[in-house]
Amino acid sequence: MNMKTNKLVPIALLTVAAVGLAGVSLWLGSQPASAQEAGPTPPAATGLEGLEAVLYKSPSCSCCDAYVGYLEQNGVSVTVMSSDAEVARVKRDNQLPPAAWSCHSVELGGYIVEGHVPLEAVELLLAERPDIDGIALPGMPSGSPGMPGPKLAPFQVLQLEAGQLGPFTTL
Repeated sequence: MNMKTNKLVPIALLTVAAVGLAGVSLWLGSQPASAQEAGPTPPAATGLEGLEAVLYKSPSCSCCDAYVGYLEQNGVSVTVMSSDAEVARVKRDNQLPPAAWSCHSVELGGYIVEGHVPLEAVELLLAERPDIDGIALPGMPSGSPGMPGPKLAPFQVLQLEAGQLGPFTTL
């Protein structure tokens, strides 16, 4: 290859890129005003739409209410049980070790979901259907669904099987 060819390649690439950008710009400018001003795209369908859940919480807990809203926004029909006695019963009946406890427990799709578990982990659970009792995100980590603040660290979602905890997924 000679040197003239090497110098022409970058110029040719820049020309192609400029023409491509101009075409995109012309296409966007030619869209009807309604297409340009349509606003944000509605959320995509989730794997939770149409499911029913029961969320057990303390009557005084407001972050649990925020988690209910999170589930409902993602298509889940939620029945709320506000009773400290029911919360304790569900944790006991599902053999939840105290290390996994959070402020609320959810029965969903045949599993127990403990705490502010992100949608991605719940969808993974329901898609894979592992032979476990459920999943948990211990504590109330900042930035998790229903909890204010920034996400400070990856969420370590645990699986629950016969009263034992193990890794499920990291988000």
